[in-house]
Amino acid sequence: MIELIATVLIVISTLPLLVKVYRTKSVEDLSLVQMATLTIGLLFWLFYGIQINSFAIILVNAISIFLEVILISMKIIYSKGNINE
Repeated sequence: MIELIATVLIVISTLPLLVKVYRTKSVEDLSLVQMATLTIGLLFWLFYGIQINSFAIILVNAISIFLEVILISMKIIYSKGNINE
C-alpha cells in the first residue's frame, strides 16, 4: 500500500509543471540536461523494477518516463532557438 501512495505522489508532482508549460508555452527555465539525466535515471529504475519484478517500481518509473518525455518534447517544441538550457 505504501508503494502505491509513493507512486501517486511522485507521478502527480510532475503534473503542475506539465500544465504550466502547456498553458504558458514557456520553457526557458527548464534544463534539457536535467530532464535527460532524470529520464536516464528513471530508465535504470525501470530496468531494476523489471529485474526484481516490483509492480510499484515499474509503474512509477514507466509513468514518470512518459511524463518526462512529454516535458522534453515541449522543451524542444516551445524553445525559441537555443534548447540547451
